[in-house]
Amino acid sequence: MSVEVGKTILGMDALGARIHKAARLIVDKGAHLIQDASRSFAPVGVPGNSTNAPGDLARSIIVEGPNETSTGYEAFIGPTVIYGRQRALGGPLEPKTAPAMVFTIWGITYVRTFVDQKAEPFMHPGRDTAVPAIVSMANAEVSLAILGK
Repeated sequence: MSVEVGKTILGMDALGARIHKAARLIVDKGAHLIQDASRSFAPVGVPGNSTNAPGDLARSIIVEGPNETSTGYEAFIGPTVIYGRQRALGGPLEPKTAPAMVFTIWGITYVRTFVDQKAEPFMHPGRDTAVPAIVSMANAEVSLAILGK
């Protein structure tokens, strides 16, 4: 029995290139699946009860990447509005530069030195919802890469 080492090496290189391409595609598609799902969970303000236009938080959820790293690919998914993390995690709000915060809800003006905002998670539920579809898609993409398609 003889083995053509040169052809084997070429075949393995081609497989490596297909897997590399599949990995980038999986991260790209997976990040956008998380983005879409997270947008569906993002709280939506109500006109007159919000300082931002309704839907600003959901629209601000973006994907950066995929970016190649030394070990593969990565992407970052998250809101760009300054209050996104606060809405997701909740917690205390205190004035930073003034003695109190002033805001209007439903036409009533409030002055507060402290507000405990309730958490309204949207990124974690989005990720958790997207994972089964990502796993299925990743399995399919890797299978196609192995088969040479």
